[in-house]
Amino acid sequence: GDEVISVEFEKKNVTMLFITEKGMSLNADMSDVPVQGRISGGVKGINLNSDDCCIFASQVEDVGEQIVVTDKGFAKRVILAHLDVMARYRKGVKIIDLKGSNGSKLVFSSYVAVPYVVAVESKDGMMFIDSEDISIETRTHAGRALKKGMEVSSAYAYNTNINS
Repeated sequence: GDEVISVEFEKKNVTMLFITEKGMSLNADMSDVPVQGRISGGVKGINLNSDDCCIFASQVEDVGEQIVVTDKGFAKRVILAHLDVMARYRKGVKIIDLKGSNGSKLVFSSYVAVPYVVAVESKDGMMFIDSEDISIETRTHAGRALKKGMEVSSAYAYNTNINS
């Protein structure tokens, strides 16, 4: 049931950030990951619970923020410098406290170094939000409602250059 969700060229001085549907995050030190040879195949990143899946995996710098959006339309940005770097293949820590009223799962997560537009899809149609308008909160905060009573089916990084 595994599938590839992203492929990137190796960068220097970065960590690998994993975000799961159940709100877990792991900012992993990747210095021990082999990049060539037989042992480079099947390197484990985050240790998932059986009912969880990874929705975001990317190399990130310690500048910028990580956006998360729940299925109930709650969103926030978390400053990446506040996500401690850990060894890979661990459970990680919560990036959002999913309490039920704010959602039962994450439907979107993305790295923000330069502001962009997030397109949020709900039963009422599309809503476009400047990433800068999503509030910065602590890692354990439940986030803030984008719109009261919203049920989000998906969200996308709509435009990676807001000035274009």
